[in-house]
Amino acid sequence: MKPAICKKHGPQRFTLTSPLLAKAISEDGLDNIFITRIRIYSNERWSEYFVDNEYLTRFLPNHSGGEAVFKDRDVAKRRLNDRLLIMKVLSGMEYACPVCLSEIPGAVS
Repeated sequence: MKPAICKKHGPQRFTLTSPLLAKAISEDGLDNIFITRIRIYSNERWSEYFVDNEYLTRFLPNHSGGEAVFKDRDVAKRRLNDRLLIMKVLSGMEYACPVCLSEIPGAVS
């Protein structure tokens, strides 16, 4: 998260989301966007992000929506698990106001 100023909510610690969802939040155009929650287990803790369903289907073509769970690499066992996929998904994401994001039905930050 990075600090930034939202036009509606003032200073916030912005969170990552998909480019389409970030644009929709900034333009108040949230009609017909289906939200998918991404949960990532890394370094013994969970992180959570919300993206539009179409964004995730670029990386997981058979994903049907709802929620996607990824496990980051296991250093002790020397396994990458979902590491490469996580890096691809996160690299295309953009920052958005978490308060604006929480106002979207189906997205809780």
